[in-house]
Amino acid sequence: MPPKSNESLPTVPTIEPLAKMGFLILALDRKLDEVSAAKPSITHPSRKRYVLDLADEFIDSARDAAGLDRLPGVEVPSLGEDLLTEINLMARGISERESMAIQDIGLYEVKGRKRRVKALLGTRTKYDTAVEAIQRGFVPFEPAKLPTTERLTPIEEAVLLLTARGWTAKEIGQKYTLTQNTIDRYFEVLRTKFGAKNMAHVMLRSFEAGVFRLGEEIPDPDKKYEGLGIKLNGKDIKPADMVHPNELEFLRLVGLNGHSSFTQEDIISRGFYLQGGDSENSAFGHMVMRVKAKLEISAGQQVLERRRIRTGNGRTRLFFFTLPVSIGMNEEWNNIPAFVEEIKPPKVKTRKSGRAPKKLGQSKAQPPLQDPASSPQPTQQLRESKPYPHDPTTELGLIGIRPIARLEEQRKEVLGCSSTPALVTLLRAIDDQIAVLKARG
Repeated sequence: MPPKSNESLPTVPTIEPLAKMGFLILALDRKLDEVSAAKPSITHPSRKRYVLDLADEFIDSARDAAGLDRLPGVEVPSLGEDLLTEINLMARGISERESMAIQDIGLYEVKGRKRRVKALLGTRTKYDTAVEAIQRGFVPFEPAKLPTTERLTPIEEAVLLLTARGWTAKEIGQKYTLTQNTIDRYFEVLRTKFGAKNMAHVMLRSFEAGVFRLGEEIPDPDKKYEGLGIKLNGKDIKPADMVHPNELEFLRLVGLNGHSSFTQEDIISRGFYLQGGDSENSAFGHMVMRVKAKLEISAGQQVLERRRIRTGNGRTRLFFFTLPVSIGMNEEWNNIPAFVEEIKPPKVKTRKSGRAPKKLGQSKAQPPLQDPASSPQPTQQLRESKPYPHDPTTELGLIGIRPIARLEEQRKEVLGCSSTPALVTLLRAIDDQIAVLKARG
Protein backbone atom coordinates (compact mmCIF):
# COMPACT_ATOMS: atom_id res chain seq x y z
CA MET A 1 0.00 0.00 0.00
CA PRO A 2 1.20 3.59 -0.45
CA PRO A 3 3.38 4.89 2.39
CA LYS A 4 1.70 6.99 5.03
CA SER A 5 3.07 10.25 6.37
CA ASN A 6 4.46 10.22 9.88
CA GLU A 7 2.23 13.14 10.90
CA SER A 8 -0.91 10.97 10.76
CA LEU A 9 0.49 8.13 12.91
CA PRO A 10 -1.37 7.88 16.24
CA THR A 11 0.05 6.25 19.32
CA VAL A 12 -0.12 2.48 19.78
CA PRO A 13 -2.88 2.62 22.42
CA THR A 14 -5.06 4.33 19.81
CA ILE A 15 -4.50 1.58 17.26
CA GLU A 16 -5.42 -1.31 19.56
CA PRO A 17 -8.92 -0.06 20.45
CA LEU A 18 -9.66 0.59 16.80
CA ALA A 19 -8.73 -2.96 15.87
CA LYS A 20 -10.70 -4.43 18.76
CA MET A 21 -13.69 -2.27 17.89
CA GLY A 22 -13.59 -3.53 14.31
CA PHE A 23 -13.75 -7.18 15.43
CA LEU A 24 -16.44 -6.32 17.96
CA ILE A 25 -18.64 -4.96 15.18
CA LEU A 26 -17.95 -8.10 13.14
CA ALA A 27 -19.18 -10.16 16.08
CA LEU A 28 -22.29 -7.98 16.15
CA ASP A 29 -22.74 -8.64 12.43
CA ARG A 30 -22.66 -12.40 13.01
CA LYS A 31 -25.23 -11.96 15.78
CA LEU A 32 -27.41 -10.07 13.30
CA ASP A 33 -27.10 -13.03 10.90
CA GLU A 34 -28.42 -15.37 13.59
CA VAL A 35 -31.30 -13.03 14.42
CA SER A 36 -32.09 -12.60 10.73
CA ALA A 37 -32.25 -16.37 10.27
CA ALA A 38 -34.65 -16.74 13.22
CA LYS A 39 -36.83 -13.69 12.57
CA PRO A 40 -36.24 -12.15 9.11
CA SER A 41 -38.53 -9.20 9.80
CA ILE A 42 -36.27 -7.80 12.54
CA THR A 43 -33.14 -7.12 10.44
CA HIS A 44 -33.28 -4.66 7.55
CA PRO A 45 -30.67 -4.95 4.73
CA SER A 46 -29.70 -1.30 5.00
CA ARG A 47 -28.88 -1.75 8.69
CA LYS A 48 -26.61 -4.71 7.94
CA ARG A 49 -24.86 -2.80 5.17
CA TYR A 50 -24.20 0.03 7.61
CA VAL A 51 -22.66 -2.41 10.10
CA LEU A 52 -20.35 -3.89 7.45
CA ASP A 53 -19.26 -0.43 6.28
CA LEU A 54 -18.56 0.58 9.87
CA ALA A 55 -16.48 -2.53 10.47
CA ASP A 56 -14.44 -1.90 7.31
CA GLU A 57 -13.91 1.70 8.35
CA PHE A 58 -12.50 0.72 11.76
CA ILE A 59 -10.24 -1.96 10.33
CA ASP A 60 -8.94 0.36 7.57
CA SER A 61 -8.36 3.19 10.04
CA ALA A 62 -6.28 0.96 12.28
CA ARG A 63 -4.24 -0.41 9.39
CA ASP A 64 -3.66 2.97 7.76
CA ALA A 65 -2.75 4.58 11.07
CA ALA A 66 -0.06 1.96 11.63
CA GLY A 67 1.26 2.43 8.07
CA LEU A 68 1.37 -1.33 7.59
CA ASP A 69 -0.16 -3.80 5.17
CA ARG A 70 -1.22 -6.03 8.08
CA LEU A 71 -2.15 -5.25 11.70
CA PRO A 72 0.47 -6.81 14.01
CA GLY A 73 -0.57 -8.67 17.10
CA VAL A 74 -4.25 -9.00 16.11
CA GLU A 75 -5.60 -12.52 16.37
CA VAL A 76 -7.58 -13.49 13.29
CA PRO A 77 -10.69 -15.56 14.10
CA SER A 78 -11.14 -18.83 12.24
CA LEU A 79 -13.34 -18.61 9.16
CA GLY A 80 -16.64 -20.40 9.13
CA GLU A 81 -17.70 -22.85 6.47
CA ASP A 82 -19.62 -20.22 4.55
CA LEU A 83 -16.68 -17.82 4.45
CA LEU A 84 -14.23 -20.59 3.54
CA THR A 85 -16.45 -21.60 0.65
CA GLU A 86 -16.70 -18.03 -0.57
CA ILE A 87 -12.94 -17.33 -0.42
CA ASN A 88 -12.16 -20.59 -2.26
CA LEU A 89 -14.64 -19.76 -5.00
CA MET A 90 -13.23 -16.24 -5.33
CA ALA A 91 -9.59 -17.43 -5.50
CA ARG A 92 -10.50 -19.86 -8.28
CA GLY A 93 -11.96 -17.17 -10.48
CA ILE A 94 -15.65 -17.86 -9.81
CA SER A 95 -17.73 -14.74 -10.42
CA GLU A 96 -20.34 -13.46 -7.99
CA ARG A 97 -23.19 -14.62 -10.21
CA GLU A 98 -21.71 -18.11 -10.42
CA SER A 99 -21.17 -18.11 -6.66
CA MET A 100 -24.83 -17.27 -6.15
CA ALA A 101 -25.86 -20.30 -8.19
CA ILE A 102 -23.36 -22.64 -6.51
CA GLN A 103 -24.24 -21.65 -2.93
CA ASP A 104 -27.90 -20.90 -3.63
CA ILE A 105 -27.74 -17.46 -1.98
CA GLY A 106 -28.41 -13.90 -3.07
CA LEU A 107 -25.96 -11.38 -4.52
CA TYR A 108 -26.02 -9.27 -1.38
CA GLU A 109 -25.04 -12.27 0.76
CA VAL A 110 -22.09 -13.04 -1.58
CA LYS A 111 -20.84 -9.48 -1.31
CA GLY A 112 -21.31 -9.52 2.47
CA ARG A 113 -19.24 -12.67 2.86
CA LYS A 114 -16.40 -11.20 0.83
CA ARG A 115 -16.42 -8.07 2.93
CA ARG A 116 -16.32 -10.09 6.12
CA VAL A 117 -13.36 -12.17 4.90
CA LYS A 118 -11.52 -9.00 3.91
CA ALA A 119 -12.16 -7.41 7.28
CA LEU A 120 -11.12 -10.55 9.20
CA LEU A 121 -7.85 -10.86 7.28
CA GLY A 122 -7.11 -7.12 7.43
CA THR A 123 -6.65 -6.72 3.68
CA ARG A 124 -7.53 -3.90 1.31
CA THR A 125 -8.69 -5.49 -1.94
CA LYS A 126 -10.09 -8.84 -3.00
CA TYR A 127 -6.78 -9.64 -4.68
CA ASP A 128 -4.57 -9.37 -1.60
CA THR A 129 -7.43 -11.06 0.30
CA ALA A 130 -6.93 -14.08 -1.95
CA VAL A 131 -3.16 -13.94 -1.34
CA GLU A 132 -3.58 -13.75 2.44
CA ALA A 133 -6.11 -16.59 2.45
CA ILE A 134 -3.70 -18.77 0.44
CA GLN A 135 -0.82 -17.89 2.76
CA ARG A 136 -2.88 -18.88 5.82
CA GLY A 137 -3.89 -22.20 4.26
CA PHE A 138 -7.56 -21.37 3.75
CA VAL A 139 -7.25 -22.02 0.00
CA PRO A 140 -5.45 -25.30 -0.82
CA PHE A 141 -3.60 -25.72 -4.11
CA GLU A 142 -1.23 -28.17 -5.79
CA PRO A 143 2.09 -26.64 -6.87
CA ALA A 144 2.85 -29.66 -9.06
CA LYS A 145 0.21 -28.58 -11.60
CA LEU A 146 2.16 -25.73 -13.09
CA PRO A 147 0.26 -23.64 -15.62
CA THR A 148 2.05 -22.71 -18.82
CA THR A 149 2.96 -19.07 -18.23
CA GLU A 150 4.78 -16.73 -20.57
CA ARG A 151 7.64 -14.53 -19.45
CA LEU A 152 6.65 -11.28 -17.74
CA THR A 153 8.05 -7.88 -18.64
CA PRO A 154 9.43 -5.70 -15.79
CA ILE A 155 6.27 -3.55 -15.69
CA GLU A 156 3.97 -6.59 -15.73
CA GLU A 157 5.92 -8.15 -12.87
CA ALA A 158 5.72 -4.90 -10.88
CA VAL A 159 1.95 -4.64 -11.45
CA LEU A 160 1.50 -8.24 -10.31
CA LEU A 161 3.53 -7.71 -7.12
CA LEU A 162 1.84 -4.44 -6.19
CA THR A 163 -1.60 -5.93 -6.81
CA ALA A 164 -0.75 -8.86 -4.54
CA ARG A 165 0.39 -6.37 -1.88
CA GLY A 166 -2.98 -4.61 -1.87
CA TRP A 167 -2.50 -1.71 -4.31
CA THR A 168 -5.44 -0.68 -6.44
CA ALA A 169 -5.20 -0.01 -10.18
CA LYS A 170 -5.55 3.72 -9.56
CA GLU A 171 -2.68 3.76 -7.04
CA ILE A 172 -0.41 1.77 -9.36
CA GLY A 173 -1.19 4.17 -12.22
CA GLN A 174 -0.32 7.18 -10.05
CA LYS A 175 2.95 5.57 -8.99
CA TYR A 176 4.14 4.91 -12.54
CA THR A 177 2.38 7.93 -14.13
CA LEU A 178 0.12 5.64 -16.15
CA THR A 179 -3.63 5.80 -16.66
CA GLN A 180 -5.95 3.36 -14.96
CA ASN A 181 -6.94 2.02 -18.38
CA THR A 182 -3.28 1.13 -19.02
CA ILE A 183 -3.12 -0.76 -15.73
CA ASP A 184 -6.34 -2.57 -16.65
CA ARG A 185 -4.67 -3.64 -19.90
CA TYR A 186 -1.78 -5.04 -17.90
CA PHE A 187 -4.33 -6.95 -15.82
CA GLU A 188 -5.70 -8.42 -19.04
CA VAL A 189 -2.20 -9.42 -20.16
CA LEU A 190 -1.55 -11.10 -16.79
CA ARG A 191 -4.83 -13.01 -17.03
CA THR A 192 -3.86 -14.20 -20.50
CA LYS A 193 -0.33 -15.24 -19.57
CA PHE A 194 -1.42 -17.11 -16.43
CA GLY A 195 -4.48 -18.63 -18.07
CA ALA A 196 -6.68 -17.19 -15.32
CA LYS A 197 -10.29 -16.05 -15.27
CA ASN A 198 -9.68 -12.85 -13.29
CA MET A 199 -7.00 -11.22 -11.14
CA ALA A 200 -8.00 -13.12 -8.00
CA HIS A 201 -7.43 -16.31 -9.98
CA VAL A 202 -4.06 -14.88 -11.12
CA MET A 203 -3.00 -14.77 -7.45
CA LEU A 204 -3.70 -18.50 -7.06
CA ARG A 205 -1.98 -19.28 -10.37
CA SER A 206 1.07 -17.35 -9.18
CA PHE A 207 1.42 -19.68 -6.20
CA GLU A 208 0.93 -22.71 -8.42
CA ALA A 209 3.60 -21.48 -10.86
CA GLY A 210 6.09 -20.71 -8.10
CA VAL A 211 6.09 -16.95 -8.62
CA PHE A 212 4.85 -16.58 -5.02
CA ARG A 213 5.80 -19.03 -2.27
CA LEU A 214 3.99 -20.03 0.89
CA GLY A 215 5.45 -18.46 4.02
CA GLU A 216 7.36 -15.79 2.07
CA GLU A 217 6.36 -12.15 1.93
CA ILE A 218 5.36 -10.74 -1.44
CA PRO A 219 8.49 -8.81 -2.57
CA ASP A 220 8.40 -5.06 -3.03
CA PRO A 221 9.28 -4.19 -6.67
CA ASP A 222 10.82 -0.86 -5.61
CA LYS A 223 13.58 -2.54 -3.62
CA LYS A 224 14.97 -4.16 -6.77
CA TYR A 225 16.19 -0.79 -8.08
CA GLU A 226 16.81 1.12 -4.84
CA GLY A 227 20.59 1.18 -5.35
CA LEU A 228 20.54 2.11 -9.06
CA GLY A 229 22.40 5.35 -9.80
CA ILE A 230 23.65 7.30 -12.83
CA LYS A 231 26.52 9.79 -12.66
CA LEU A 232 27.92 12.24 -15.19
CA ASN A 233 31.24 13.84 -14.20
CA GLY A 234 30.65 12.69 -10.63
CA LYS A 235 27.18 14.27 -10.46
CA ASP A 236 24.07 12.17 -9.96
CA ILE A 237 21.80 12.67 -12.98
CA LYS A 238 19.21 9.96 -12.31
CA PRO A 239 15.88 11.68 -13.04
CA ALA A 240 13.32 11.70 -10.26
CA ASP A 241 10.56 10.76 -12.71
CA MET A 242 12.39 7.64 -13.93
CA VAL A 243 10.31 5.09 -12.01
CA HIS A 244 9.04 2.87 -14.82
CA PRO A 245 10.36 -0.68 -14.25
CA ASN A 246 11.15 -1.18 -17.96
CA GLU A 247 13.39 1.90 -18.00
CA LEU A 248 15.12 1.02 -14.72
CA GLU A 249 15.80 -2.55 -15.84
CA PHE A 250 17.16 -1.25 -19.15
CA LEU A 251 19.62 1.09 -17.38
CA ARG A 252 20.73 -1.67 -15.02
CA LEU A 253 21.56 -3.96 -17.95
CA VAL A 254 23.31 -1.14 -19.84
CA GLY A 255 25.55 -0.73 -16.80
CA LEU A 256 26.29 -4.44 -16.76
CA ASN A 257 27.05 -4.30 -20.48
CA GLY A 258 29.77 -1.75 -19.77
CA HIS A 259 30.35 -0.65 -23.38
CA SER A 260 29.99 2.85 -24.77
CA SER A 261 27.78 1.53 -27.58
CA PHE A 262 25.17 -1.19 -27.67
CA THR A 263 22.43 -2.62 -29.83
CA GLN A 264 19.04 -4.06 -28.97
CA GLU A 265 20.46 -7.57 -29.27
CA ASP A 266 23.16 -6.77 -26.69
CA ILE A 267 20.60 -5.82 -24.05
CA ILE A 268 18.21 -8.68 -24.86
CA SER A 269 21.08 -11.16 -24.56
CA ARG A 270 21.49 -10.04 -20.94
CA GLY A 271 17.92 -10.99 -20.08
CA PHE A 272 15.88 -7.94 -21.05
CA TYR A 273 12.36 -8.69 -22.28
CA LEU A 274 9.60 -6.39 -23.44
CA GLN A 275 6.77 -8.19 -25.19
CA GLY A 276 8.08 -10.27 -28.07
CA GLY A 277 6.71 -10.36 -31.59
CA ASP A 278 7.16 -7.90 -34.41
CA SER A 279 6.37 -4.87 -32.22
CA GLU A 280 9.30 -5.48 -29.86
CA ASN A 281 11.72 -3.47 -32.02
CA SER A 282 9.41 -0.47 -32.02
CA ALA A 283 8.72 -0.73 -28.26
CA PHE A 284 12.44 -0.98 -27.49
CA GLY A 285 13.27 2.08 -29.60
CA HIS A 286 10.53 4.18 -27.99
CA MET A 287 11.65 3.15 -24.51
CA VAL A 288 15.29 4.12 -25.21
CA MET A 289 14.16 7.49 -26.55
CA ARG A 290 12.18 8.11 -23.33
CA VAL A 291 15.26 7.27 -21.27
CA LYS A 292 17.37 9.54 -23.51
CA ALA A 293 14.97 12.48 -23.05
CA LYS A 294 14.84 12.10 -19.26
CA LEU A 295 18.63 11.82 -18.93
CA GLU A 296 19.29 14.83 -21.13
CA ILE A 297 16.73 16.98 -19.31
CA SER A 298 18.35 16.07 -16.00
CA ALA A 299 21.94 16.52 -17.27
CA GLY A 300 21.27 19.60 -19.39
CA GLN A 301 23.24 18.20 -22.34
CA GLN A 302 23.23 15.40 -24.85
CA VAL A 303 24.03 12.03 -23.26
CA LEU A 304 22.71 9.29 -25.56
CA GLU A 305 22.45 9.10 -29.35
CA ARG A 306 21.49 6.52 -31.95
CA ARG A 307 22.45 5.64 -35.51
CA ARG A 308 21.49 3.00 -38.05
CA ILE A 309 24.24 0.59 -39.04
CA ARG A 310 24.48 -2.39 -41.35
CA THR A 311 25.23 -5.82 -39.86
CA GLY A 312 25.30 -9.35 -41.15
CA ASN A 313 21.57 -9.72 -40.36
CA GLY A 314 20.59 -6.46 -42.03
CA ARG A 315 20.26 -2.93 -40.69
CA THR A 316 19.98 -2.30 -36.95
CA ARG A 317 20.14 0.63 -34.52
CA LEU A 318 23.35 1.43 -32.67
CA PHE A 319 22.92 3.40 -29.42
CA PHE A 320 25.98 5.12 -27.94
CA PHE A 321 26.93 7.54 -25.16
CA THR A 322 28.33 10.89 -26.24
CA LEU A 323 29.83 11.55 -22.78
CA PRO A 324 31.52 9.35 -20.14
CA VAL A 325 28.79 7.96 -17.86
CA SER A 326 28.87 5.86 -14.69
CA ILE A 327 25.98 3.48 -13.97
CA GLY A 328 26.06 1.64 -10.66
CA MET A 329 24.01 -0.73 -8.56
CA ASN A 330 24.46 -0.66 -4.76
CA GLU A 331 27.57 1.54 -5.04
CA GLU A 332 29.26 -0.82 -7.51
CA TRP A 333 29.88 1.54 -10.39
CA ASN A 334 30.61 0.66 -13.99
CA ASN A 335 32.41 3.47 -15.79
CA ILE A 336 31.31 3.71 -19.43
CA PRO A 337 33.56 5.82 -21.69
CA ALA A 338 32.26 8.08 -24.41
CA PHE A 339 31.79 6.49 -27.80
CA VAL A 340 34.64 7.12 -30.26
CA GLU A 341 33.73 6.36 -33.84
CA GLU A 342 36.32 4.72 -36.07
CA ILE A 343 36.79 6.83 -39.19
CA LYS A 344 37.46 4.45 -42.06
CA PRO A 345 39.14 5.69 -45.26
CA PRO A 346 36.72 6.03 -48.17
CA LYS A 347 36.68 3.21 -50.66
CA VAL A 348 38.24 4.15 -54.00
CA LYS A 349 36.43 2.68 -56.98
CA THR A 350 38.71 1.17 -59.62
CA ARG A 351 37.81 1.50 -63.26
CA LYS A 352 37.45 -1.53 -65.50
CA SER A 353 39.83 -0.05 -68.04
CA GLY A 354 42.68 -0.45 -65.61
CA ARG A 355 43.57 3.24 -65.59
CA ALA A 356 44.73 4.76 -62.32
CA PRO A 357 41.90 6.40 -60.35
CA LYS A 358 41.76 10.13 -59.94
CA LYS A 359 43.27 11.30 -56.64
CA LEU A 360 41.09 13.13 -54.17
CA GLY A 361 41.31 16.91 -54.37
CA GLN A 362 42.59 16.92 -57.97
CA SER A 363 40.63 17.44 -61.17
CA LYS A 364 41.56 16.59 -64.73
CA ALA A 365 42.84 19.43 -66.85
CA GLN A 366 40.40 20.17 -69.64
CA PRO A 367 41.79 20.41 -73.20
CA PRO A 368 41.74 23.81 -74.92
CA LEU A 369 38.71 24.69 -76.99
CA GLN A 370 38.98 23.87 -80.67
CA ASP A 371 38.36 26.39 -83.39
CA PRO A 372 34.92 25.62 -84.91
CA ALA A 373 36.16 26.71 -88.38
CA SER A 374 38.94 24.11 -88.38
CA SER A 375 36.73 21.33 -87.01
CA PRO A 376 35.97 18.52 -89.57
CA GLN A 377 32.26 19.28 -89.90
CA PRO A 378 31.23 18.21 -86.34
CA THR A 379 27.67 19.33 -86.84
CA GLN A 380 27.23 17.05 -89.85
CA GLN A 381 28.53 14.03 -87.90
CA LEU A 382 26.33 14.95 -84.93
CA ARG A 383 23.28 14.94 -87.24
CA GLU A 384 24.08 11.44 -88.44
CA SER A 385 24.75 10.03 -84.91
CA LYS A 386 21.93 8.43 -82.94
CA PRO A 387 19.81 8.94 -80.88
CA TYR A 388 20.11 12.75 -81.37
CA PRO A 389 17.82 13.63 -84.29
CA HIS A 390 17.85 17.44 -84.16
CA ASP A 391 19.40 19.67 -86.81
CA PRO A 392 21.69 22.20 -85.10
CA THR A 393 21.25 24.67 -87.95
CA THR A 394 17.47 24.86 -87.39
CA GLU A 395 17.22 24.16 -83.64
CA LEU A 396 20.04 26.20 -82.20
CA GLY A 397 18.40 26.36 -78.83
CA LEU A 398 18.68 22.61 -78.28
CA ILE A 399 22.31 22.09 -79.27
CA GLY A 400 23.68 23.28 -75.94
CA ILE A 401 21.11 21.64 -73.65
CA ARG A 402 20.24 18.16 -74.91
CA PRO A 403 23.80 16.74 -74.84
CA ILE A 404 24.00 17.32 -71.07
CA ALA A 405 21.64 14.43 -70.48
CA ARG A 406 21.99 12.22 -73.60
CA LEU A 407 25.57 12.47 -74.95
CA GLU A 408 27.39 9.19 -75.70
CA GLU A 409 31.01 8.17 -75.98
CA GLN A 410 30.77 8.39 -79.76
CA ARG A 411 30.22 12.15 -79.68
CA LYS A 412 33.17 12.60 -77.33
CA GLU A 413 35.44 10.75 -79.76
CA VAL A 414 34.13 12.72 -82.75
CA LEU A 415 34.89 16.08 -81.14
CA GLY A 416 38.06 14.91 -79.37
CA CYS A 417 36.81 15.73 -75.88
CA SER A 418 37.87 13.71 -72.84
CA SER A 419 34.97 14.67 -70.51
CA THR A 420 31.33 15.66 -70.67
CA PRO A 421 31.86 19.27 -69.37
CA ALA A 422 34.47 19.88 -72.07
CA LEU A 423 32.08 18.53 -74.71
CA VAL A 424 29.26 20.81 -73.53
CA THR A 425 31.56 23.82 -73.57
CA LEU A 426 32.67 23.01 -77.11
CA LEU A 427 29.10 22.56 -78.32
CA ARG A 428 28.10 25.89 -76.87
CA ALA A 429 31.03 27.54 -78.62
CA ILE A 430 29.95 25.93 -81.91
CA ASP A 431 26.44 27.17 -81.23
CA ASP A 432 27.65 30.72 -80.82
CA GLN A 433 29.81 30.51 -83.95
CA ILE A 434 26.89 29.30 -86.09
CA ALA A 435 24.77 32.13 -84.78
CA VAL A 436 27.47 34.65 -85.78
CA LEU A 437 27.77 33.15 -89.30
CA LYS A 438 24.01 33.25 -89.84
CA ALA A 439 23.91 36.85 -88.69
CA ARG A 440 26.51 37.82 -91.25
CA GLY A 441 24.34 36.33 -93.98
